Amino acid sequence: MLSRFRGKTLCPECLGTRLRADANFIKITGRSVTDIVLMPVKDCLAFFKNHSIE
Repeated sequence: MLSRFRGKTLCPECLGTRLRADANFIKITGRSVTDIVLMPVKDCLAFFKNHSIE
């Protein structure tokens, strides 16, 4: 019954990232938060292992 309320459309503002537009202004070693969120987990783990953040 709930399936009729769940759609597969992308939000035109966030394009499916579920992040606000201003999240793109935050950069971690040159990559936006959105870029990092969209990475596969394996690549994201490698990214954080290779870039120490303090």
